[in-house]
Amino acid sequence: MTTSTTAAIKATTNNNNDILLLQTKKNKLPLAILIHFNYYYSLLFAIVIGRVVLTKYIEYYYCNAFQHTLLLPVYSVWLLVEMIRLFVGMKGVLLHNDCLSELATFTLLSIFPQIWIAIYITFLQEIILYTTI
Repeated sequence: MTTSTTAAIKATTNNNNDILLLQTKKNKLPLAILIHFNYYYSLLFAIVIGRVVLTKYIEYYYCNAFQHTLLLPVYSVWLLVEMIRLFVGMKGVLLHNDCLSELATFTLLSIFPQIWIAIYITFLQEIILYTTI
């Protein structure tokens, strides 16, 4: 092979790698947008729910002491896992190659602890009304 043929093959290979990299970036764009908005939504959610959890913990009386004890640790675990989940998701989206492990971690953290904690915070707490205080 001559040097010009070798240079042409290398240029074609570099061109194909650039095209694949560009396609990969285009494929990750919707996920990057969703994670970006999820970051701001989670921040707002953490502030609002944190205020509600703190108010419920300090001012309300629980009939079940276990519910009272469980409220702050569950919120703290949710907050910690949410920060880790969003960091790993952004890292997986921003990496150009070999980001499967980060995106798999993001997905597993979204499913395993986050959904169950959200279900607990939303539906499984003791209902306390102002009329019962």
